[in-house]
Amino acid sequence: MTKEQIANKINEFFKEYDTYNYRDNVSHKIDEEETIEEIANGLTDIDKAKEMLEKLNTFKTEAMDSECYEEAKELEKITSNINNYIESNKLLILKVEPNELPYEKEIINDLKSLQNEVDGLIEMIDIDDKTCLVCNEEGKLLGMDLNRVVGNDIIAGNFFISRFNETGDLVSLTSEQIEKYKEKYNEKSINEVDEKLVSLSFERGGKNIC
Repeated sequence: MTKEQIANKINEFFKEYDTYNYRDNVSHKIDEEETIEEIANGLTDIDKAKEMLEKLNTFKTEAMDSECYEEAKELEKITSNINNYIESNKLLILKVEPNELPYEKEIINDLKSLQNEVDGLIEMIDIDDKTCLVCNEEGKLLGMDLNRVVGNDIIAGNFFISRFNETGDLVSLTSEQIEKYKEKYNEKSINEVDEKLVSLSFERGGKNIC
């Protein structure tokens, strides 16, 4: 198996995985930084990242079986880069979807991944000491389903809870925080949306929504 054949397999995987951002002119040399960068750009979902690693390890085995030792070595370098990227950028959040109970999820801590979780532009709202709610800032304008009551407002669309550090960067929630917000956004909180709508005579698409 040649470098070009391996690179083409990697590119085909990206074409299927990330059609919108896929570039047809991705390098066909697996030992160039551009290929590693392209891989990193696609790592917005932990499960997909693991799938990607499995694919690359399969390609590495095929390269070894074909006695393409240099190519296998380059693939080893790429998989090592991916593992390091995942470990240094993992973010444990609590995802909250309309009419559903919250659940834990691991994602990659970058802008594209955060936007994927809320289906668009993000807005961060401080809700507790070093804890924030991340939602779609255009949720109601886009007609997204109403989700939960937060303060005097109702959040529309998916949102998630995360923690932030002293420099304002998002970091993983602690186990205590996960349990706290699972309880806060439990089944009872789903029913509070209708109660809030009645009390405020709220019409969907109103202005008082983040």
